[in-house]
Amino acid sequence: MGNKALQLQASGAPISLSHALALPVLQLKTSIINTQQTLEGKWNAKDKSKNPQVAGKKMEAKLDPNYPVKGSTPGNGDEYAMYPLLNEKWNETYIKGHMLNANLGGLGIPANLFPITSAANKSHLTNVELHVKQALLELNERVNDNHKLFGSHVHYTVEAKSEEPTNFIRNPDAKLECNAEKVITSPASGNVVEPIVTYVVSSSSGTSDETFNERLEKLGYGSSGSGKRSGSEAIKTVDNRASGGTFHVEFAADGSYQQWQYKKKKWSLVKSDEQTPNTIAE
Repeated sequence: MGNKALQLQASGAPISLSHALALPVLQLKTSIINTQQTLEGKWNAKDKSKNPQVAGKKMEAKLDPNYPVKGSTPGNGDEYAMYPLLNEKWNETYIKGHMLNANLGGLGIPANLFPITSAANKSHLTNVELHVKQALLELNERVNDNHKLFGSHVHYTVEAKSEEPTNFIRNPDAKLECNAEKVITSPASGNVVEPIVTYVVSSSSGTSDETFNERLEKLGYGSSGSGKRSGSEAIKTVDNRASGGTFHVEFAADGSYQQWQYKKKKWSLVKSDEQTPNTIAE
């Protein structure tokens, strides 16, 4: 260091070695940051509480073509217990979806994985990941042709947003918000950003029978007891005499019912669990 540089350091002023000593721009090097979240649900029938399981929340990668890193495929174990249960409940194929693709350096660990349908996984590959891979290869050629571009990289983020993370087994619908851009670093012009892709991957579950039942119960429908209606709901009647069908009368208070058939301009009792006249004239 010269005397001037030493004096600046002693005074506490910041020193940029690249400018003070006219050094070349330092290489960025690839960096990957994974932020995790917990998804809750009664993953097994024996579960008494909503056992949290780790999944990816956000991934941010700065991919330097001159500093490649290796990724990996997902593992197996108790930390992935939700996947087969999601498949069974929703009659779907749920994938341990990489937030950062393994071929781009993404690890197969829970913090870099999020449960998405197989259709969503294909959408992520087609609409996002292929573009990122192509951009990284193109950037590699540019940097090798012009070493002054050292430090240029692909900036890529993926954020997973679940509609119901506190009961993911009941509602596993989610979105992956993806954004990628090239950051071209040049001593002459500074950083120049070139967009690659911005896309939202939607992972939508099927419609399991259980979910339909749960939604109907919120409206007041449902199955309770055996044989007769239980509870004290109001009397309900359905009149479809115009089509010559069966006319039902249910007495909810005690669970009894009558079933009538409309024939020859009169109602005939077809079935009942209480004493009533056999016919009623119109």
